[in-house]
Amino acid sequence: MSCLLGLAACGGAARQPATGSARSQAAAHLATTTVARCQPAALAIAQVGSQGATGHIEAMLQLRNTAATPCALYGYPGALMLDAHRSPLHRQVLRGGGFFPDTRLAPRRVVLGPGRAARFGLSFSTSSESEGHHDCPVAAWLLLTPPNDYTQLSLALAGTGWPRFAPCGGQIFATPLFAV
Repeated sequence: MSCLLGLAACGGAARQPATGSARSQAAAHLATTTVARCQPAALAIAQVGSQGATGHIEAMLQLRNTAATPCALYGYPGALMLDAHRSPLHRQVLRGGGFFPDTRLAPRRVVLGPGRAARFGLSFSTSSESEGHHDCPVAAWLLLTPPNDYTQLSLALAGTGWPRFAPCGGQIFATPLFAV
C-alpha cells in the first residue's frame, strides 16, 4: 500500500509531464471534467443539411446549447422516426458502420458554449429492393434522444424538403456527435 502512495520510496522514478507544468495540465483536465452534461431542456434540434450517394442519404442534424452556461455531450444520439399519424417506423438505429465515412468515427466529448452546436448524421438506404420494391415508409417526425439521456426531443420532418426521410431496409446509422 505504501508503494501506491509514494513511487519514489519504492524504487520508481517520478515522471514529469512532457509538455507544460503538472499544475497547468491538472487545471486543464479539471476545466474539461467539471462541465456538466447537456440537459435536453436546454438543447434545440434542427436539420441543417444532407448528402446522398448511390441509394443512400445522410441527413445532418444539430443540437444547439440554448443555456447560458457551457455543457458537454459524448457519444451517439438515439432516434425514433414516426409516420404522419405518429406511429413508429420500426427501424433499428445502429451506432456507426454505415455507408458514409463519418459513421466510422470514434465518439469524442464535445463541450458546447452558450449558443454553440454539435452535429451528427443519420443515414439510411433509399433502395426499395429491401421493401419488396414497395415505397419505403416516410417519416414525418423524428424523436431524438441526446446521448446518455432518456428524454426525447421532437422535430417535424414534414415540409423540410430534401431529404425525404424514407428509410428502407430497417436500419438507420448514426454518427457520433462532433463540434461545429
